Amino acid sequence: MTNVVGILVIVLIMTQVNVADAVRRLRSGLPEVSAAEFAQLQGEAGVVAREIELLSDPGEAPDPAELDDARARAGVLAVELEEARAGEQTLRQLRQLVAERTAAAEAATEARREREEMLAGLLDRSAKLETAAARPPARVRMPDPRPAREDAERVVMACLGERVYLIDPAGLAEVAKRALEGGGRRLIHSVEGSGDKRRTIYKRAESTAHIGKGKTGDPQATVELHTRPNAPWGGLHITPRPDGGEPISAVSANPDNPVRQRMQKAFLDRDYIYFHVFPDAFETYLEARRLAEVEHSCPVGWEFIGTGGRIWAGLPGVRFEHTPPPPKPPGEQPKPKPNPPRPNVLD
Repeated sequence: MTNVVGILVIVLIMTQVNVADAVRRLRSGLPEVSAAEFAQLQGEAGVVAREIELLSDPGEAPDPAELDDARARAGVLAVELEEARAGEQTLRQLRQLVAERTAAAEAATEARREREEMLAGLLDRSAKLETAAARPPARVRMPDPRPAREDAERVVMACLGERVYLIDPAGLAEVAKRALEGGGRRLIHSVEGSGDKRRTIYKRAESTAHIGKGKTGDPQATVELHTRPNAPWGGLHITPRPDGGEPISAVSANPDNPVRQRMQKAFLDRDYIYFHVFPDAFETYLEARRLAEVEHSCPVGWEFIGTGGRIWAGLPGVRFEHTPPPPKPPGEQPKPKPNPPRPNVLD
C-alpha cells in the first residue's frame, strides 16, 4: 500500500511539472500586452456586451427623438436619391440630344460642301461658256468621203505620239522580197513552172524567221512577215519606230522639213496623203492634216489604228506553202460578182 501511494505521488509531481512547462510555452508564444492595451480591450468588450444585450432584448422601446432624427435623415436621403435619378435621366437625354444635334450638323456640313462643289462647277462651266461665246464663229468642215482621182497615188504617213512618219509600203515590200530571194535554198519549199512562169514557193516559218523584225534598213519603220496556213499569199505588218519620224513641232515650224517637202511633192504630182493615226496621236494628226490641206492644198484621207494595230502592206508576186481549202461540192456555180466601185479614201 505504501508503494502504491509513493508511485501516485511521483506521477502527480511529474504531471504538475509537465503542466507548468506547457503553460510557459503557451505564454512564450503569446504577444506581450501592456496595461493600456488591456484597458482598451476591456472597454471594447463592454461595448460589445451592451450591444448584445440590446439585441437580445427587443422589448425595450427606442428613443423617440432618435427615431425622428433617423426618419428625417432617411427622408433627406430619399429626396437626394430621387434627384440623382432624375439628374441621371436628364443627363442621358442631354447626351442623346447632343449626339442628334452633332449628326445633324455633320449632315448639314456635308450638304453645304456638295452645294459649294456644284456651285463651283457651274461657275467654271459658265466661265467656259462665256469664253466660247466670245470666240469668233468657227468654220467646220463636215465629213465628205469620196474616191481619189484615177491617176492619183497614195502617199502614206503615220502619226504616233507627237511624231509624223513617212511610210513607204512599196519600198518596205521590195526590201522584204529581196531578203527572201537572197535567203537561199533553206527558205524554198518548191519551184513551180518554168521559163517566164517559173515561181518560187517559200516556206512559211523559215521565211518569217528570216525576215525577222526591224531588218529593213529604214529609219522610219520596222516590219514583220505574216502568212496564213490556208492561203498562198502573205504581207507585212509595219510599225513606226519610236525613235523615228519627225516631231510635229518641227514639221509645223519648218517648211523645209522632210514631211513638208513630201506634202509639197504630193501636191505637184496631184497625189493624195493618207494618214494612219494611232490612239495617242489624234492632236498630232489634226495639225499634220491642217498643214497638208491648208499649207500644201493636198487631198487627205485617214484611218484610225486601234491599240496593238499595225499598218498592212502586201507582197505581190510572193507565194508561200499552204494547205488549200477542200473543194466545194459540185452544184450550181455562183454568179460572178461585179467589180466593186473605187473605195472612198478621201475625207
